[in-house]
This record gives sequence, structure tokens and C-alpha cells, in this order.
Amino acid sequence: MLNPIFFKLFLILKLPLAFLAGVKLKFLNDTQSTVQIKYNYLNKNPFKSIYFAALSMAGELASGILAASFIYKNKPAISMLVVGVNIEFSKKAV
Repeated sequence: MLNPIFFKLFLILKLPLAFLAGVKLKFLNDTQSTVQIKYNYLNKNPFKSIYFAALSMAGELASGILAASFIYKNKPAISMLVVGVNIEFSKKAV
């Protein structure tokens, strides 16, 4: 997943809105993941900050990618459903 080409292909196929929003996977290991989202006209609200929905999408991707990495190629197949998200925003984009 840390390969940028593979990750972009994954976004185009599975999460096309995240691809358009400019979400990037910066760091991934067994216990932590970090994503980055571009500050552009698609994500910017009238108050000159990023829409909360775009930030939540990036936060859900960061938590979901950890769960997906644990259940990848599991026999029998496991389906996952995100029931809660705890997001830490490092700074306000302006």
C-alpha cells in the first residue's frame, strides 16, 4: 500500500472520491497509519478551511486501512464495518 502507484489505483477502484480529494498514505505499520489530504478547491469550504466530511473521509481511511491490512487474504473471508472513528487533526489548513 505504500507504493504510490498501487495506492492510487486502489483509490480509483475502491474510493474514487478520496482520489479526487487528493488523499495520500504517508505512513503505515501494524499499529499506526498516517494519511494526508490536499488543500484544494474541491475540499475548501467558504470559511477557507477543509470540509469536515473530507477530513472524516481521510480519518476513516486511516483507520480502515489498518483493519483491512489485518484481514487481507484471511480464510474464511471477513467483512468489516466501521462503527466508530477517533480522529486527531494535527493543524488547521489555511
